[in-house]
Amino acid sequence: EENAGGHCARGGGCGRGPAMAAPHEQAEREKVPMSCMEMLREEAIAVSTVMRQNTRFALTSRVKGEHELLKGVTDILRGHDLTEEEAVAPFIAVMVSSETTGSMTGAALAATTRLVDSQAVSSQLALQQLLQAVVSCQFEETDRSDDELVIMQMLEAVTAIVTSPKGTALGSECLVHTVETLLRLLAEPRCSTLLRHSAFASLGKMLRRIFTDLQSLPHPEEDDKVDVTLTMSPSVTAFPPPSDLPPAGANVGEEAGTPVEVVQQGGE
Repeated sequence: EENAGGHCARGGGCGRGPAMAAPHEQAEREKVPMSCMEMLREEAIAVSTVMRQNTRFALTSRVKGEHELLKGVTDILRGHDLTEEEAVAPFIAVMVSSETTGSMTGAALAATTRLVDSQAVSSQLALQQLLQAVVSCQFEETDRSDDELVIMQMLEAVTAIVTSPKGTALGSECLVHTVETLLRLLAEPRCSTLLRHSAFASLGKMLRRIFTDLQSLPHPEEDDKVDVTLTMSPSVTAFPPPSDLPPAGANVGEEAGTPVEVVQQGGE
């Protein structure tokens, strides 16, 4: 395995468990709103179309039937009354699979962003599963510029999840790890300027949302307050943002471990 640009090694998941540790089983399972089912099917068609353009998946379909990853996506077209977790599972499988190309992973990431932005997926459980998958996504290495476009799509998906209405309720460990992932990306010397700008913009949006929501948290009683001295971690201060970044508020387009693992394999 080879890291793309030095910033694409995969790590563990949010918190102390494995990358895709199952969320609490007692969490409420919410259904995808009927008004959003058509959008869900459109995203499934978009992802499956990209997958069928790949020789490996097309050949498997003709010889042995649909590939397991492709079948999971197309099953959405036949599904009714799906829970949000059932709806996002096929997209998650595509994002974390080492068999997928950058274009497939990018299509699944784009679908994630649209589903979250439209609130077709909005439950805490589904959002947590998506966040874990997005920061653990991987794909085969191709052209460096194309790979960075996929990482930008990862940044858009992460930003959509964290800034969603329930994004900051996903757990402190997941949120902290997501922020650390973006800091590592900013510290990577082989990132292009555009990718660094996108990571910095995404980090700013997430931090603004996180610290805005801190105001609504219950405050401890006066007797329980403890004096705490905060210091900056050397790993953060050692890598200041690049000097050519746009000023705060500029409109810039766009793991758990580090963001994206690129698995180098022979051909499609």
